[in-house]
Amino acid sequence: MFHRLEDRCIGCGNCRELKCSENCTGCGACLLVCPEDAILPGKSEFKEYTVKVDGREVRAWGTVGDALEVAGLKRTMIPGDGDIFSPCGSGTCLACSVSADGCISPSCVTPLSEGMVIETAPEPP
Repeated sequence: MFHRLEDRCIGCGNCRELKCSENCTGCGACLLVCPEDAILPGKSEFKEYTVKVDGREVRAWGTVGDALEVAGLKRTMIPGDGDIFSPCGSGTCLACSVSADGCISPSCVTPLSEGMVIETAPEPP
């Protein structure tokens, strides 16, 4: 978990919107969303999980985006240059969103969990 420096915090609430506010993944999004540099990143746990990416089982740690890379998908900040367009790195643009356990989630900041099922192009309902 990141640490908020209360003397600098203006109470904007950006940090409370992060999915990794309780379980640090080391993604650095907390540093990007704070307009007042009132956040110190936490210590990531680097626990390895077994997850499925498009039906393929992989072992990864960190974020859903990290698991996508382990599965052989390329993340990029340049449109059309890879498999997953991930320009902001903070989860705010939602361009890198995938289905994680049936919920549309930004891959760059969504923490992994054991047995998670990740789909890059889920079937429409």
